[in-house]
Amino acid sequence: MCGIAGCLTKDLINNNLINKILNSMYNRGPDNQDKVRFEVGKKNLYLFHSRLSIIDLEPRSHQPFKFRNYTLVFNGEIYNFKDIRDHLISLGYKFKTKSDTEVIIKAFSEWKTDCFKKFIGMWAIAIWDDKIKKLYLSRDRFGEKPFYYITYRDEFYFASELKTLRIIFNKKMELNSRKITDFLFKGYKSIKKDEATFIKDVMHLKPSETITLFKGKLSKDKYWKLTYNPDYKIKYKDALQEIKYLVEKSVQRTLISDVPLSIMLSGGVDSATILGIAKKKFNKNFKSFSIIDNDDRYNEIKNLNLSTKYLKGRNIKLRLSKKNNNNFIKLNDLIGYHFKPVLTISSFLSSLLTKKIKNHNIKVNLSGIGADEVFSGYYDHTLFYLSVIKNEKFFHKNFSFWKKKYKKNIRNPFLKNEKYVLRNKNFRKHIFETNPDLYSLSTKKIISNFKEKNFTKDVLRNRMLNESFFETVPILTDQDDLNHMIYSIENRCPFLDKDLVEFLYKVPTKYLMKNGFSKNLLRDSCSEYVEPQVMFDTKKRGFNATIKSIFNFNNKKLTNYVLNKNSEIYEYVNFDEFKNLLSQKKYLNSESKFIFSVISTMIFIEKFYEKKI
Repeated sequence: MCGIAGCLTKDLINNNLINKILNSMYNRGPDNQDKVRFEVGKKNLYLFHSRLSIIDLEPRSHQPFKFRNYTLVFNGEIYNFKDIRDHLISLGYKFKTKSDTEVIIKAFSEWKTDCFKKFIGMWAIAIWDDKIKKLYLSRDRFGEKPFYYITYRDEFYFASELKTLRIIFNKKMELNSRKITDFLFKGYKSIKKDEATFIKDVMHLKPSETITLFKGKLSKDKYWKLTYNPDYKIKYKDALQEIKYLVEKSVQRTLISDVPLSIMLSGGVDSATILGIAKKKFNKNFKSFSIIDNDDRYNEIKNLNLSTKYLKGRNIKLRLSKKNNNNFIKLNDLIGYHFKPVLTISSFLSSLLTKKIKNHNIKVNLSGIGADEVFSGYYDHTLFYLSVIKNEKFFHKNFSFWKKKYKKNIRNPFLKNEKYVLRNKNFRKHIFETNPDLYSLSTKKIISNFKEKNFTKDVLRNRMLNESFFETVPILTDQDDLNHMIYSIENRCPFLDKDLVEFLYKVPTKYLMKNGFSKNLLRDSCSEYVEPQVMFDTKKRGFNATIKSIFNFNNKKLTNYVLNKNSEIYEYVNFDEFKNLLSQKKYLNSESKFIFSVISTMIFIEKFYEKKI
């Protein structure tokens, strides 16, 4: 895990700016920083790297890394690098390091951009071919590692983080008001629907894509596509056996490290499965870290204690308290690092937990991100599943289970009434419009323009694929990366594994749930690794809390800041309406999320217009 940046520019970058660029990347890689410059006609290509040493800690693996006419800067981990190295050795290649860095550059030398198809892991890669003067840029399949870029006239700039990109670009930037409005009133699921960001003209490289820059021309190519291609001959027992093998294999891959590991443990099945496999299958005994909220809607202490006792592990808990007025200061500092709004309360909570992990001198942390999207774990998935099977004989049994076990836990008003989805499989208002009453707080016209990419006619799988590539996984991995990197910790997501996900999309949809249970394939295949009550708990909580669990609005200093009528946030939000909302004694879940988004965006706008970063 590291930080990368670069540019192709007419200018020579002075030492003062070079130092600012590298300093902005320091958290991503405090173990070594370096740069390289190439002359490209009348222009200069710069590549910057900041290293967080995880595998092969020796200086021999520092970057920029050169081989023949190629130079590499790379952020991430290639989990199957040892297998690829063995293949390359059989082809005559020799290796001087034990790192995945050397494997990447020699794999590229052998297979060019086809090498990205062979990699299993997470990455943002830049490779310069100085012989033909061509730049290759690649991002991993699910966008676990960030990659931002901007084209300006005939120049090109890229970086792992927006604040670094702003420094290396070194020219005036403007906010993207449309993206801000979408985020405030449609929520975080709307903001990765396209390549645009909160800053005008700054784009993010899409997951599974490669960009090449050659003779001033930018070309894009998609090296991997995921589609639902069911094999109806697969028997349920055989599917479970293969899934168990693939989940175990993915966890084993993500345990590769020359430094200590930990895991973020929620009260759900996802992270508990990872921890159970690591402990019981691979005899890895590392610490787990959890958030505890006093609000009963989000308190997971019962399940956490059950998992910890079952696995005889050590669980370190962080208890939330709104009396801690430092939370606002912490959010302010975090937004300064993200250089965009912190997108959810969950993301803020995660950052509090990563700080605690850092205090235990841990460098690699695992999480259950992606399990809901690939195994089908969200509340609306159960309804779309019922829509898919409504003509099957087992529909009524599943529907009865949903009404008895799931409905009582649902807060989204559109999902609580099952008729919206069951009568119209194309219903999507529950995604952006969780509380249309909030639209009255907007100073701008809200256009409901929800778009869903068509991957397959299977409505549930289509939702899951849209979540995986546009709506949830890209958001979760983006925030997870930043929340870990601020403390120089590498984050890993075992469920976002190519082999596992490709197999799951061969398994018929009817197997995804059984007797009403979501994520049934995970529960049934890995049941030996998780405490039974946890494995078959139907209530979904996750890393979450209400805004009143983190902020005390009786604090005059806080409320005076939030209700500063001169703030630019009130170009987007009606001041009087928002003041009335804030004064309520209780907030709906949607209102709590909205208030957090307003505060987060308010801070970001202030940070954006500061002269110093």
